[in-house]
Amino acid sequence: MRVLGELPDTAAYDPEVFGSERLQAAIVLLAQGSVHRFRDAVRLARRDWRHLLVAAGPAHEDWPEELNVELGP
Repeated sequence: MRVLGELPDTAAYDPEVFGSERLQAAIVLLAQGSVHRFRDAVRLARRDWRHLLVAAGPAHEDWPEELNVELGP
């Protein structure tokens, strides 16, 4: 949680993007419960947050519905 909370301050992109539920959920989805994969997802987000969204799934306009399916409403 701390890493996700600090991401807006440590990334080279718009802090609003990195504080968004969409991006944070993408990191959690990509991690699949693995601390190693979580760290990889955070590194990917810092390099290019759009690639993270594509890799994790919520890259399209229907991302709220995708997150509801994966994480629940």
